Amino acid sequence: MVSNSKRPPIERVAVATAIAVTVVLALGSFALSFSALWDIATEIWPQRELSWIAPVLIDGTILQATISLVAAAGDPTPARRRFFWLLLAVAAAISISGNALHAYVTGTGSLSPVAAVIGGTIPPAFLLLSTHGLVLLIRPNDRRTAAEPSEGDLAGVALPSVEVGAPTVLADAEVDQVEERAVNEYLEPARHLREQTNSVTETPTIARILWLADNKPSLSRRAIATDVNVHHNTVTRILEAWAEYAPVYWEAERVGELAPA
Repeated sequence: MVSNSKRPPIERVAVATAIAVTVVLALGSFALSFSALWDIATEIWPQRELSWIAPVLIDGTILQATISLVAAAGDPTPARRRFFWLLLAVAAAISISGNALHAYVTGTGSLSPVAAVIGGTIPPAFLLLSTHGLVLLIRPNDRRTAAEPSEGDLAGVALPSVEVGAPTVLADAEVDQVEERAVNEYLEPARHLREQTNSVTETPTIARILWLADNKPSLSRRAIATDVNVHHNTVTRILEAWAEYAPVYWEAERVGELAPA
């Protein structure tokens, strides 16, 4: 993973400035939303020294769900992402509704009730957008593959001396042969997966999808779909099915290896 210190200086300044501005926007939106929700909560729980907890729970859940969604972006289990999306949607809906209700019942002078409600929804909406943007800015988006060591990994490692000669370069045909042999190791799991899911996708295509997902984690599902010439939804269905079926398959393989001949 590449740290911010590896970014160009101009990019580091831009990112730091964007983070600072986003933090200010998030704090301002939180303060306005917090004040409105606190007033509404006090109508429900008259003890004002305790009713402030309600807006913390509501708007804090927006931040928590946003961070969790970004952290779970690469999780192959869709149920977890669906939970955090549901949590974010519920918290955002409650926050926006509470702010709109506060704007409506408190009165806004010359503004019409509709304009007041629209204005009241701005703080929680900006809180949702700014927190999501902040998490995306802080999260590094430049990843190294597992096979690519960083400079720190190579520090202090004694490398064997070798004779300097002409570099060894594999021809495209040789690279394709090496890759094809690696993909062939996935044919048997792909055949079992196809039988279990009644998939219409050909077994070699499924095998290549599984191989790419395991050996090239930097590739997105759309990139994998482009590589194997299928729709990205097909790639998603195959990988999600494999995430559920893989433990069963490998356990069956292990039992088969341990069984007496």
